[in-house]
Amino acid sequence: MSILSFLGSAIAPIFQGIDSLTTSDEEKGQIRIELTKLENVVKEKMLDLEGQRMELEGKLIQAQSAVIIAETQSQSWLTRSWRPLIMVEFGLLIFLIATGVMDTEALAAVPPELWKLLTLGIGGYLGLRTADKAIEKAVPGFGIFGKKKADA
Repeated sequence: MSILSFLGSAIAPIFQGIDSLTTSDEEKGQIRIELTKLENVVKEKMLDLEGQRMELEGKLIQAQSAVIIAETQSQSWLTRSWRPLIMVEFGLLIFLIATGVMDTEALAAVPPELWKLLTLGIGGYLGLRTADKAIEKAVPGFGIFGKKKADA
């Protein structure tokens, strides 16, 4: 349930309660108008906050992409290769589990935060590699990581 729908369901009983007040119809109408104005202001603020959240999420994704690009352009072999090495390790882990060599109970002890970190790291790597290959196919000699070396 979104916050806006929750807000609407929370305010509806207030509007219904106005009818039970022992005030004049004019006062009831005025209260309804004021509550509607208040509801609109709150909804507008919620939409603004949602827009800011989406903007910050976009900036976070850009920052994560910049880190991955910097890693792939690094002069250090280890910095460039740690994500592919982890992919190989997890491929081996899946193989060991599938063949029954490793018990899945050991994986239950891994904290959920570590799995999330792994998902983000690997997902970022795979996403950028896929985009790089697509750009290379569309514009031969170029990719996310700049001009490619010509084949010797």
